[in-house]
Amino acid sequence: NTRFGSSTNPSYPASAFNSALGALFNGSVKITCTNGQDLASVVHTFWNRPSENAASTYQSVAGPGATSVYVPYAPRIKSGSAWVRWSKIAVQNLTGSAASISLTYYNLDGSTALTVGDSIAAYSGDAYNTRFGSDGGAIAGSAFAAVGDSYVGGVKITSTQSLAAVVNVIAKPNWSSTYNAYTE
Repeated sequence: NTRFGSSTNPSYPASAFNSALGALFNGSVKITCTNGQDLASVVHTFWNRPSENAASTYQSVAGPGATSVYVPYAPRIKSGSAWVRWSKIAVQNLTGSAASISLTYYNLDGSTALTVGDSIAAYSGDAYNTRFGSDGGAIAGSAFAAVGDSYVGGVKITSTQSLAAVVNVIAKPNWSSTYNAYTE
């Protein structure tokens, strides 16, 4: 637990995570087993902002990932100037080489609404938010205005390297959901 430390291993208290990751860590984790045993893990995400407390869960992605992943639901919905629902797709490059990626947003009729591209460093990740833009700053939030303010559709992400993706759907007043993207 990056906030409270490990409840089962005293070698990893909260201070160890804070010291190593700092207060603003927004990244990914690679888990390996040194004796070759299979592993399973589940991630719990907690949104703790004033008047917006919510939580969601997803399973970790087993390697090796894929060069094409699919997100069936990635909304961007406003009512007037008020945000109702939006999505954030966290993408991780699973390889030791930089990845060039392309995210194509599709309307419900299958037509293309928007295509954006980015580069993700080796073993790193970035997240693409239809409200705020990419966490890394390469894609501004305003770029997603091209899909409109009542967008409901899917996304295909292609990459030159193997990747994994997780989707957060956030809704007002205090609801969220998280799921894994799908591979071919």
